[in-house]
Amino acid sequence: MRRTKSWKLFLGLAFGLILVFFLTAGSMENKKADKEMPQAKENEFLIEDGVLIRYTGTALEVTVPKEVTSIGDYAFEGCSSLKSIELPSGLTSIGNKAFSYCVGLTSIELPSGLTDVGDYAFYDCAGLTNIAVAEGNKTYQSYDGCLYSASGDELICCPVGKKEIRLLESMTRIGDGAFSNCRDLTSIQLPSGLTDIGDWAFELCSGLTSIELPSGLLSIGDYAFESCNRLTSIRLPSSLTSIGYEAFVFSSNLTIYGETGSYGESYAKENQIPFEDIGEFGPS
Repeated sequence: MRRTKSWKLFLGLAFGLILVFFLTAGSMENKKADKEMPQAKENEFLIEDGVLIRYTGTALEVTVPKEVTSIGDYAFEGCSSLKSIELPSGLTSIGNKAFSYCVGLTSIELPSGLTDVGDYAFYDCAGLTNIAVAEGNKTYQSYDGCLYSASGDELICCPVGKKEIRLLESMTRIGDGAFSNCRDLTSIQLPSGLTDIGDWAFELCSGLTSIELPSGLLSIGDYAFESCNRLTSIRLPSSLTSIGYEAFVFSSNLTIYGETGSYGESYAKENQIPFEDIGEFGPS
């Protein structure tokens, strides 16, 4: 009996020592991996006359060289490992789709001297929830993590990763592709002064189920609500004078509500979209 107890005690101690060994080894490996975390190297930046043509590295954290004044089209496209980036103070422009598909990027601050952000600069950056703008920028401003014109009248970009959003009441226009691919956005309250929704503004917002258009809205751009599959109803105000090409294409579950004789009704009929008169009490 004593031998059995001693043997069990020995096995228990041995197992404990082995477990401690593996846990310690794992911890050391993690620390080693952290120390070996790839950092951006000079030869990974292709720069010509101050323009960053392409970043070819895989670093998690990147500091763009000070001599860069412009980031070219697609320069960081598909850099999925990128988690944070520091832009130089002298940067004046960011090209089209410059950071597209940088799915690990969660936040970015635009410098005070930046004057131009290209189309779809942050396209489908799935983890991006905040676009900040340095103090003193005369072209852009940030509110609730979204990028606006300095005057606050145009929303330029809503980060794809945002699930809830508060919009500036001064906004009168939603820019082209501003909410493109915001799949986690389920509902949105637009400001009363909004008059223009740009091309592709809400394309691929597959989670959008509710949106209320203000009574003074004048135009909706091409493909504005493309592939909004969960949007089942939308009320078009009588103020509308223009709805772009295929504005609701692939939004197959949609019914348009509006006033009989309105532009919205004629558009719905021309495009074979179910239409319901809002009547005296609005849609049921």
